[in-house]
Amino acid sequence: MHSEKKTVNIFASIPYQDQFWKGNLKTYKELLEHIGFKVNVLFGPESAGVKEWQQIPRANFNILISPWYGQSIVEHLQELYGQPFFKFPHIPIGANETEKFLAGVLEFARQYDTGIDYEKAQAYIKHESRAYYEEIDNLATFLLEFRYGLPNHVHVIHDAGYVVGLSKFLLHETGIVPKEQFIVDNTPDEFQQSIRMDINNTSDKKKIPLVFEPDAGQVQNIIRNISHKGRGLIIGSGWDKELAKEKQYDFLSASVPSTYRLVLSTGYAGFYGGLRVMEDIFNVALTTYK
Repeated sequence: MHSEKKTVNIFASIPYQDQFWKGNLKTYKELLEHIGFKVNVLFGPESAGVKEWQQIPRANFNILISPWYGQSIVEHLQELYGQPFFKFPHIPIGANETEKFLAGVLEFARQYDTGIDYEKAQAYIKHESRAYYEEIDNLATFLLEFRYGLPNHVHVIHDAGYVVGLSKFLLHETGIVPKEQFIVDNTPDEFQQSIRMDINNTSDKKKIPLVFEPDAGQVQNIIRNISHKGRGLIIGSGWDKELAKEKQYDFLSASVPSTYRLVLSTGYAGFYGGLRVMEDIFNVALTTYK
């Protein structure tokens, strides 16, 4: 089947297992369309349904945004249709990682003579980045005012894509230091090493301890026995709210089951996803501010 030069299929957030899946897929589609691609997202309101699924073999290449889930699909498509795939191993949250993600896709596309207008694509990325940092500047005054009431360290209890994505984002773009991080998605052994490397590459100065533990109860026991100076934050599922209360930490519900928030079209991916994470964290901190 003839491949269409600028068409890509995306394999990313798992519908319903990730409560931000609709928002994330919408973001990926918009970002990639703005740099010149035609995008099949396959799931959710942005997908054209069966018609889009029928177009899967026509894509020029596939994009996998995931540390491991979906890997077997893109490998199968590579065998079946000779479609190469670009892999970004965690959710790109905020400017740093979104820029890296888009630059990676463009670099990959260059090998396949896709006919993308690279100058136009770079101009779009620069524009979005500038808008993002303008918001960060606005945030600076707020942070100066409230710096003693904000969390200074965080434990994330989530699947691998979020644990790595949030750790990188929080350390580099909010200054909240990731302490012990917990991956609870039952990651197959063969992917654990590359995920460790990905999180270790976050910083030369700070080592982020990583625990693979699918038993959320066990994770809570570990956190119960950990003590760090300053105010803490737990980003996890509804089950972790009581633990946060026990430790007098702030709590943000960001994984399923989520009995404490409603998510319709919110996403955490991309430039605006990063701003949304900040809003969520700082709003939580403000409600407990004394």
